[in-house]
Amino acid sequence: MKQTQISKVEQFKRNIKKIKEYDSNTSTEIFDKCHKAMNLTIQLLREKLGLSNSRFLPSQTPLIPIAKYLYTKGIDSLDKLEDSDVKNIINWFVLTSFHGYYSSQTDTKLDKDLEIIESAYFPWEKLIDNMQDKKARVKITLDDIKAGLNMNVLRLQGRAHLFMLYILLVRSQADDWNGVLLSQRKFNELAKHHIFPKEFLEQNLELEEPDAKEALINNLANITFIHKDINSEIEGHPPQEYMEDYIDSARKHFIPTDKNLWSIDQCMHANCCGTRCYHKHQRNNIQLWQ
Repeated sequence: MKQTQISKVEQFKRNIKKIKEYDSNTSTEIFDKCHKAMNLTIQLLREKLGLSNSRFLPSQTPLIPIAKYLYTKGIDSLDKLEDSDVKNIINWFVLTSFHGYYSSQTDTKLDKDLEIIESAYFPWEKLIDNMQDKKARVKITLDDIKAGLNMNVLRLQGRAHLFMLYILLVRSQADDWNGVLLSQRKFNELAKHHIFPKEFLEQNLELEEPDAKEALINNLANITFIHKDINSEIEGHPPQEYMEDYIDSARKHFIPTDKNLWSIDQCMHANCCGTRCYHKHQRNNIQLWQ
């Protein structure tokens, strides 16, 4: 069945009737294989990217071509995947997720991608060709990441940047500031922590435009993932009051160790509005992505 046969209500009803006419044993076998393929897809993303919950994802649609490949290849254990396959699957998944490839023309793009999947190898190059045919972006650049410095990443528009941040934290073996790797924590055990607390910045940033203030407070450089209990303990304390207690963990969260960057007070002079050190912190933090 094509995606359009599923997403269009009337066609879906007709196709459900057709499915009912299939031999029940055959249908059960197919659904069991689908279930196994999707479970293996989730397992792969958990092992390689630390993604244990769909709420980390900008979209769940990229899961489908991966599951289709594992289904077609008859994979029943990730150990049977070639290293090159794993690398291509992960790279393609991150690329399409970050750029939101399936956010428009979803049915058309998904059908075209599913058509080229076979059992020989994960068709990375053909999938990239499909993206280029649709004039989609096929690289993630430093400027793409830096765009997260000028937006509220806690809103829907910033979900891709939070996704990328979490993946890179996992890849750097970052922990939750309580001694447990982020990849070993459940989604609901983590909090999106403001390195410069929101309340602190709201009191010290004198910006007239609410949108600009919102972006400064909630942009990519000021957010990380830590254990929710630690986040509660820190509350509204500025970095110079709490960071030394967590400095070993903070290093793997791409937080600068220069204590001058933990304060905005030193910049309280004309035309500065107390934000220069904050911007220094942003620039230091973004060095990771280079």
